[in-house]
Amino acid sequence: MNAVEILEAWNSSIRNKSEHPLGHFLQKDCKIEYFGRPQIQSKEEHLIWCRDNTEAKCIGDFQIIYDNNGVCCGSHSVTYSSGKFGLVMFFGQYSNAGVTSWTSLVSKDAY
Repeated sequence: MNAVEILEAWNSSIRNKSEHPLGHFLQKDCKIEYFGRPQIQSKEEHLIWCRDNTEAKCIGDFQIIYDNNGVCCGSHSVTYSSGKFGLVMFFGQYSNAGVTSWTSLVSKDAY
């Protein structure tokens, strides 16, 4: 498992409005956090968001800064249903069993 595989699974779930394949990459106790938002999502809450969201259309342009020993960080683009684009900086922790935590900073102004 590596950051690109995880991000590709995320993109597939967002694009297809499905809990799969991302559900296979997240551990049961995984926590998803977005800087600036008061809520931390559980695995189940985030998979429901992937299925039901109306904002994000897909993610791409993965730029991996670091990915070693179960720690990764980098950036990716997000395409919104409105046609606008944004940038996301991410920080993740994972093991062979899956992602344990993922924190993202989403650009405030989509262009």
